[in-house]
Amino acid sequence: MTQPLIIWYITDNKPGHLNQLKGLSNRLADQAKALNINVEERWLSFLDSELNWPALVWRNEVSTPKSAPTMVVAAGHKTHLKTLALARKHRAYSVVLMQPSVPTRLFNAAIIPIHDNPKPSVNTLTTIGVLNKISPADASEHALEPKPGVMLIGGQSKHFIWNDDEIISQVIEVLQQDSCKHWTLSNSRRTPKKFMQKLAAQAPQNLTLIEHQKTDATWLPLQIQSASNIWVTPDSVSMVYEAMTSGVPTGVFNLKNHKTNRINSGILELINNNMVTPFAQWKKQLQLTEPTEQLWEADRAARWLLGRIQQEALP
Repeated sequence: MTQPLIIWYITDNKPGHLNQLKGLSNRLADQAKALNINVEERWLSFLDSELNWPALVWRNEVSTPKSAPTMVVAAGHKTHLKTLALARKHRAYSVVLMQPSVPTRLFNAAIIPIHDNPKPSVNTLTTIGVLNKISPADASEHALEPKPGVMLIGGQSKHFIWNDDEIISQVIEVLQQDSCKHWTLSNSRRTPKKFMQKLAAQAPQNLTLIEHQKTDATWLPLQIQSASNIWVTPDSVSMVYEAMTSGVPTGVFNLKNHKTNRINSGILELINNNMVTPFAQWKKQLQLTEPTEQLWEADRAARWLLGRIQQEALP
C-alpha cells in the first residue's frame, strides 16, 4: 500500500463507544507502522455539520475535503447511516463496531462481540467483549515493587439486581483476607449515592476510596495496568473486559441476575472458561485464578482489519 491509509472515525461521543474506537485506532496505528503503512486519522462527530445528512452525501451534494477517507469506522447506532453514506461517496472501506442497526452485509467489515450473537460471515470478526484502550501489563515492570489491588464498583443496571450491603460485605471480606495489600476502590456514575459512605464507615485501613468524579480518562488504565489483582462488579461489563485485557488476575463480585440475558450469560461464560474468578470460588481457594489466555481484542481486530485491507488491495 503506497498511499496513506486515511481513516475517519465517526462517533456519537458516548464514552463507551469512544473507548472502543480509540482502542482500535491505537492498535491500527501501531500495526500499520510495523507494516510501513502511513496512517492519517480524523475524528468526526455524527452531528458535525461537515458531514451533513446521509441523503445529501449519498447524492454527492457535499463538497469533498482535501483528504478524503480510504476507511470510515463507526461505533454507535446513530453513526451507521452516515458511515455508509460517506463510504459510498468516497468509495471508502466501511467498518462498524458492535452489532449494527442495519444489515451487517452493508459494511465492508464488522467487529462484533460474541454476546451480540453475530451471524458467521467472512466480513465479520467476533470478539470476546467490546474493544478497549487497555494493553497487557508488562509483568517485568516494577517487578520488585509491591503492587496494589484495585476494585471497580458499578451500580444499578437492567442486567443485575444491585444490593449495597451484599457488595460491601464481599469487598470487606476480600480486604480482610488480603490485609497486607493496599487496595484502591472507585465507583461509577451508576453507583448509589450512599454506597461510598456506607463502605467508608466499615472499611479497614488498607482501602483508599476514590470518587469517579475526581478521576480523568488516564486514571483507570493506569490503575488497571499497575494492579496485582482486580475485582469488578459484574454489571460493569466493559471494566471486566478491560481488567482481563491487562492480563491481571480478575475477580467478579456476586450479584443476582434480573433475568438471564446475553450480558450476564457472557459473564458466566468467562467464569466457565476460567478467565475470571467468581466471588464464591475465591472464598474456597482464597486466591484469584490466573487467566488461561491473554486477551487483547483491539490488537487482534487491528491485525484482522489490516489483513483484509491488504487482501482486497484497498488503494
